[in-house]
Amino acid sequence: MKLNKVCLTAAAVSAALMSTASMAADVDFFGYMRAGVGISGDHGQQFEFEKNNLGRLGNEGDAYGEIGLGSNIYQQDDMTFRVNTMLAATSNGSNDWEGTEKDDAKIALRQLNVEAKGVLGFAPEATLWAGKRYYQRHDIHITDRYYWDISGAGAGIENIAMGPGKLSLAWVRSDREAEDFNPIPDKIKPLNMNILDARYAGLNLWDGASLELGIDYAIANPDHDANQAAKDAKDGVMLTAELTQSVLGGFNKTVVQFGNEGYGAPMVYGGAGNWYAAEAKHGGSA
Repeated sequence: MKLNKVCLTAAAVSAALMSTASMAADVDFFGYMRAGVGISGDHGQQFEFEKNNLGRLGNEGDAYGEIGLGSNIYQQDDMTFRVNTMLAATSNGSNDWEGTEKDDAKIALRQLNVEAKGVLGFAPEATLWAGKRYYQRHDIHITDRYYWDISGAGAGIENIAMGPGKLSLAWVRSDREAEDFNPIPDKIKPLNMNILDARYAGLNLWDGASLELGIDYAIANPDHDANQAAKDAKDGVMLTAELTQSVLGGFNKTVVQFGNEGYGAPMVYGGAGNWYAAEAKHGGSA
């Protein structure tokens, strides 16, 4: 009987939110898109060459887009609840009809989350969030390298005013696929990995300069029936310091990072955070 009451209450809350959403303000559109087409000078289709090192401009022949929709579903005084969604689609741009049946195109769920602001009495400026999202990503845009990016499904609280800066805390799930640990992936589950992230940003050092500090701790959580390679996976730590300096209307960033165990391998490839190489040999660092 108690369970039925809980279900009815949840249904009532959902109905109320949907009713509020139907009367909400405009839906926000956000995202990113690009499309390129070309041919090779030596015959054949366009050839991409080291775009993550040389740069992407004129060096990408595919079509890619991220379509995001978001809306405030509840707002009263300084309290706001918001829903964000995003789908990403990519295709090789080879013809008119490009579907998923032949891998000409792919569609992925990139974001689906809820945010709540103004709900914490001790920190009304902070935002609570839960779901799947892009989380405070740091990148070199022209080469598409994300050197600090733990995006995924999780929960957290960000932008807590503390001293001269703001504190953000998050937990994000970042599993490693089964084939990384077993040649027969359908015989074993992926290794569950959990990332604990803490960041302190907005430290003004001098005119036009700000500092952000962060620590990420990756925790391996293998199943009881996992193979030995998964059970031997070690936890890892990543430390990041980023100095941003305004220059002639733009900005320059200087980043120092250290990572051990499974964080070492991603750093070799110029990015770290959204995947953890739990299968790497122990004792490594970068």
